[in-house]
Amino acid sequence: MDTLYSFLRSPLLSLSGPLVISLVAIIFWFRAGSTHALLERVWRLIAGKADISDKILSEFVQDTRELERFRFMYGLKVETKDELHKLISWLKINSIGIGIAQRAKNWIDIKSDVVITKPNKSYFAVRLIIVILCAIVAAFLATAGSSSSALLQMKESKIWFLTDGKIVNQYFGGWSFDKDNCISSKESIAKTSQFSEEEISMLCKALNNGDLKSFVSKTVEQQRLLSLFFGGADLIWIFIVIIQINSADAARNIFRSVSVPAKVNDSEAGRALETEKPKSTKRRVSNNVINSENLSGESTG
Repeated sequence: MDTLYSFLRSPLLSLSGPLVISLVAIIFWFRAGSTHALLERVWRLIAGKADISDKILSEFVQDTRELERFRFMYGLKVETKDELHKLISWLKINSIGIGIAQRAKNWIDIKSDVVITKPNKSYFAVRLIIVILCAIVAAFLATAGSSSSALLQMKESKIWFLTDGKIVNQYFGGWSFDKDNCISSKESIAKTSQFSEEEISMLCKALNNGDLKSFVSKTVEQQRLLSLFFGGADLIWIFIVIIQINSADAARNIFRSVSVPAKVNDSEAGRALETEKPKSTKRRVSNNVINSENLSGESTG
């Protein structure tokens, strides 16, 4: 064993370090939207740590670092300090928690006059359909990956069928045959399966000598690898769509909490104006009556 270790090594272990560093850099860039902090670390390693003498440049670097830190921690996109202050003020005025704001970050645009966008119903419907279709594909891939049979197709007749190397079955169920049927009922196989005579002869020969079983074994391995790859991609896509739905739902809740109070205030103000108008006219009428009475009293006096 010691001799074996002296001659061999695992290349994956030597590649794990660079892969981890690359993954961390990608995650940082995705969250923060920039890599200034990472580049600053590289600069310090090369040139050493040194204070910035220029005051304006020092303030600029400090602001950039703080904005990058905010974007990395909360995921909300702001480019300047003014945008950051505007966003924080908007969150406070509307009593919006940072958690729900993070969920709805894709629908928040602090540069726009309307900070939060309301997702329409079709957005949820389309993504729900995508999730259902991806779930169906995932179920199909799971079945294909766990099956011991290979899904094959004839090049000439284009007929699909399943086989484990011992029995040939119709893909959707129905006819099936094995090497014993090849001896006793070739004509019946041709009628039910729609294979050509040449194809039936090839399959029967492969069933007898074991070539079909060997071919199926290699094909099943390929099916499992493909099912694993596409199944993983399918599950990742489902996860992404669910995150999008969750984000849109959070944005819809924020939109309601921001817009509904404004409508209530406007309606209350309208009712207040309507109720104030009769009062003002009554006061004017009463004042006119009092003035007329005073005038009549003075004239009689």
